[in-house]
Formats: sequence, C-alpha cells, structure tokens
Amino acid sequence: MVRLPTPGHLVRYGQRCTAALYDRVVRVPRCSAPKDVLAILHLSRSGSTVLGSLLAQHPKLYWDGEVFDRRRPRQQLFRRLQGVGDRQDPERIAWLMRYAGERIYVLSAAGFYGRRPEELIAELKGLGCNRFVLLRRDNLLRQRLSFLIADKTARWHLSSTRPPSLTPVTLEEPSKLLAHMGNAQALYRQLTDSIAGRPLLELTYEVDIEVSPSLAYDKVCRFLEIEPLPVKVRYGRMNDYPISELVINYQEVAEAFRGSEFEWMLEE
Repeated sequence: MVRLPTPGHLVRYGQRCTAALYDRVVRVPRCSAPKDVLAILHLSRSGSTVLGSLLAQHPKLYWDGEVFDRRRPRQQLFRRLQGVGDRQDPERIAWLMRYAGERIYVLSAAGFYGRRPEELIAELKGLGCNRFVLLRRDNLLRQRLSFLIADKTARWHLSSTRPPSLTPVTLEEPSKLLAHMGNAQALYRQLTDSIAGRPLLELTYEVDIEVSPSLAYDKVCRFLEIEPLPVKVRYGRMNDYPISELVINYQEVAEAFRGSEFEWMLEE
C-alpha cells in the first residue's frame, strides 16, 4: 500500500526544499562547520520524528533528520538539492553541517547502518559531535508492534489532529523476538559506553514523549543551554490500544513471554 502525502506535508516539504536551495547558493559557501553538533541516537519507532519536528521549530537549532538514511525517495531528492546526492561518507555530512550556519546542528542516527556502535560513535565524534542524546523505548514489544503496523499500513506518522485506528498484526516467532529484544538492550549499553566522556542526555519514550513530547523538547533545549520556545506538536500516537487487541496471536506471544524479563511488556 502506498499513501500519498497530505497537502500539509507537501507544503512543508516544498518550503524545506526552497530553503535548502537558497542556503546552497547563498549561505553555505560563506559558512564554516558549526561550533556545536548534537547527535540523537535511537532505534526506529522511538519518537524521534515528533521530537525532531519540535526541535526544527527553534530558531537556534538546525534539525537535519537522519543523515545516514538514503532509502526514502523524498529524502534522496532533498539531499540532491543540498548538493550531496546519495553519498554517505563523512565529507558528505561535514558539508551538510555547514547549512546550520550559526545555529546548533542536530542530526538523527536511527540504527547503525552496518557499523558497530563504537564505530558509529567514533565517526560522529570525528565529525565534531560534542553532545549526544540517547532516546530509547523501554517497551520493546510496543516498539516492534509500531514498526509492523506502520509497515502494514504504509503510514509511518500520524497527525496530532487524527485519531489512531486499530490495525492488528501477527508477531511471527515470538521466541526470536525475545532474542532481538535482548540484543537491543545490549546495543543501548554499548552506545552509552562508547559515548563516555562526552555530555549525554538520556531520554525514554514512555517518560519524555508518550505523555507530552514537549517534555523531551524542553530537556533537549536545556541540555543545549538554550531557552525553550513555544512549539506546535504536529504528530500523535499511532497505536493507542491494548497489546491484546493489537496482536492477533496474543496467546502465543503471552506464553512465549511468560517468565522472561520482558513479560511486563504485555501489561496494558
């Protein structure tokens, strides 16, 4: 299923592309690398999009999204307008950073793109990242369900003005999912260890974004030592339903989770 972008998305995307072209021609040639660079590290479906949409509204921040992601057509077009095409090397990201000008450059890294956690952190440090945010989602079961539902419906984000709709999915091989969750927890620990020595802000989806994304926004602003300004929350929750209603084979999953360290994730 392919969903067409809404008129609002098209307007914002057009404005972003126009600004990118102007910056490329007028501003970037006269700009050097920003003094401050923030990297937000997370796994998919952890609330990074809603957080990034808030940070992008602050005049002292330049939100550049997922700089390593080349999969989405609209993202590829935007990067070509910025003059970097499909390149994924450090020089490409260094060029993108110049678009920030005097603002703080903020990038997102969702996953590791074939790198080990320590390799990703080393590359980001080499690019000048002097602050890090680690955004995690404690309920890894809901995180997986969010991915499956988004993939099934081809709807990855939901406007804050639209109510969520129930879309049940099947969780194949629950035992393998348990192993995957264990690996995810290990990755979080490796990231924390690799960042040691640099300023780090740790956020969780359940505490800082799920109830009110503005909480995460305020914490990031204060972490960067800038005053939070009023912003508009554009995205809402997509799967506000009990897990027993979201999972078609709920009994099978509950049996696999019973007695494990992840059993609590079944709680409604």
